[in-house]
Amino acid sequence: MEQFVIRPSQRRLKRILRIELRMNKYNPLRGASYITLPKVLANKKAIINVQYNDNKCFLWSILSGLQQADKNSYRVSKYKKCENEFVNTLKGIVFPVKLSDVFKFAKRSNISINVYCFNNGNIAPLDIRKDKGDKHIDLLYITKENRLHS
Repeated sequence: MEQFVIRPSQRRLKRILRIELRMNKYNPLRGASYITLPKVLANKKAIINVQYNDNKCFLWSILSGLQQADKNSYRVSKYKKCENEFVNTLKGIVFPVKLSDVFKFAKRSNISINVYCFNNGNIAPLDIRKDKGDKHIDLLYITKENRLHS
């Protein structure tokens, strides 16, 4: 409006006929609590779905990708002994971890991480990184709506 009034024509704004304001709730992607895998994914036996009772989904997923337990890889007890391995790398990152913090962690730890999602019965890339670290982990982000889990 200020620019409109300043112009040499000396026109003035008399009225506003319509104004439109659009707002969206920002809901960042976060891993949270344990969710059982849909049967179609569980039957593939290709996903480690660690069963835990806290909000450290991301940590357990990372440790399960790095530690390769021989038996019962779904048990959090297999990874508890390594829980403090990334204490310094996780500084400033709040659990449950936001997607943007996944890549902060990856950069700090020199681990390349790709994140996939399960949508309409298909696994699709959510965020694929070009940078390669010393180790690589693929995470699956799942929501209750899709019965998905990170």
